[in-house]
Amino acid sequence: MTSRSRVEIAADILQAARGGAKKTQIAYRTNLNHRYVNKYLGTLIRAGLISREGKLFKTTRNGFEFLQFFEEIKKNLSKTSVIESNLKVKDQKTD
Repeated sequence: MTSRSRVEIAADILQAARGGAKKTQIAYRTNLNHRYVNKYLGTLIRAGLISREGKLFKTTRNGFEFLQFFEEIKKNLSKTSVIESNLKVKDQKTD
């Protein structure tokens, strides 16, 4: 298992809070401890990607746009990885 980047963790939190979630639910869904959840929630709220409504945290419209953008980047990076691995195979065959 590889460790997640900060952006991947932020995206996981936004995903967990899509329909609204309490802090504990976010912690369980993202496999993070409460210290990290607090840190990321504060950052995401300041960035306007999550809002707080009482005890619930909800992904904002900007948060949904971020998730769409992030998924598109992941998809394109995946394509790039396939191309790179195919090129390596071709390079090895020509040696």
